[in-house]
Amino acid sequence: MSAENRYLLDLSPHGRIRVTGEDRARLIHALCTNHIQQLKPGESVYAFFLTAQGRILADARIVCYEDSLLIDTEPETREALFKHIDHYIIADDVTLEDETDQTYCLETESGRQYGPLSQKPNQATLNDPHAIRLQQFRPRYGEDITDKTLAQETGIEKALHFQKGCYLGQEIVERIRSRTHVNRMLSGLLFETEAPPPGTKVFANEAEAGKITSSSGKYAIAMLKREHTKPNTTLTANSQRAVTHPISC
Repeated sequence: MSAENRYLLDLSPHGRIRVTGEDRARLIHALCTNHIQQLKPGESVYAFFLTAQGRILADARIVCYEDSLLIDTEPETREALFKHIDHYIIADDVTLEDETDQTYCLETESGRQYGPLSQKPNQATLNDPHAIRLQQFRPRYGEDITDKTLAQETGIEKALHFQKGCYLGQEIVERIRSRTHVNRMLSGLLFETEAPPPGTKVFANEAEAGKITSSSGKYAIAMLKREHTKPNTTLTANSQRAVTHPISC
């Protein structure tokens, strides 16, 4: 494996939804938090799909092709996201196809590779996606992000485009931005020893600061009170010391 590809993950269990039709970019643009209409073939963005109340229904990597968009989402949100998008297709020239069972996805440090399942290469060594994502402090829907989470609580500003125009859930996102903050946010935690399990309370001195949402090895992600999420803040959980790290996507 080359230096730029220090890990290899099989993300084939992810849901993959192909969106075709003349109105595909306009529709997906109106349903997610990032800018879709400016994407060029070969480009991709990370985005949230929100409810009208601003809660996160799903997160996704949206890839632009010459004649389609490919939406890569977590296995748990595959069916719900398909139904969500389909619900808003009224007079639009848009067709959805769930390609999950016909395609595969491998990820390395240099990017993701999609292809037909029949052409999936045989790999001798695959890394653990759970461990790799936590080493990168990448939150996962269903563990760190849920349908109760607001977009800004994830700490992933790259998923939000504030000049793109109207989209479902935008009113809540803009209301939070006008207030300048949310009360809690996700943060990475790097422990000196083995990280405690999910559900463990995190403390700043004697004050409760939040709770761990996922962990592996020395790495964890926690939902913390906003004032404790500044990078390199020292916190404790189960009497073990940890320092905070920014979230990535």
